[in-house]
Amino acid sequence: MIWTNLKSRRETPLAGHSVERILGLAVTRGWRPQGTAAPSDRAAAQWSGSYGGGTIVAADAAALFATLLDALPAVWSWQRPAPESERVATDYMPRDARLCDTWTPGYTNSIVIECCFAPGAAGGHSAALAQLYQVLGLLAPGGAIQVGHPRPSPSCEPLALRVKMRSGVVTEGRIADAGSIQTLRADLAATLIAERRALWADAPKPRKVVAELVQEET
Repeated sequence: MIWTNLKSRRETPLAGHSVERILGLAVTRGWRPQGTAAPSDRAAAQWSGSYGGGTIVAADAAALFATLLDALPAVWSWQRPAPESERVATDYMPRDARLCDTWTPGYTNSIVIECCFAPGAAGGHSAALAQLYQVLGLLAPGGAIQVGHPRPSPSCEPLALRVKMRSGVVTEGRIADAGSIQTLRADLAATLIAERRALWADAPKPRKVVAELVQEET
């Protein structure tokens, strides 16, 4: 699906299953979804408020952004090994049908959702964590978010994120030196953040949750 910020006119593609996990994470941290406004081609009375389409109004988007920021330290804690006994959770509840099309359990249990952001068994970075940073970057300027499955709009630009490189890499045909500030396509920048190779340069400040976010992982 594609999320578009109607204020900044930036958009980014997101995987449906990652969106479900991100919304579920926010719910465990206290976000109370208002439901989306109906798309222009649907009658409001017939719209379910699904986050698989429609428009996330600005106030709801702002609350989602703040809640996801507060969840970041917990999500980062899953990027390092932990005893299996610390990851046991059994209190499931039925999903909120507006938030996902598949069965994503554990909206009352943060551990169940947070573990979805852990790296895979084969190691490497967490793709869900990278997508979380794409969502944060899109929500950061404020404004309503249009959700849908259309082709990218010619009136919008792809989302980009500014990152501070923690290590030198060759990216998009050029060398990005350690310590340099780079503006990169959002999916690439978010992957570098999830790999601990970059920091989000425009993370809201002052927030201890952001300032110490990745430094704690070294």
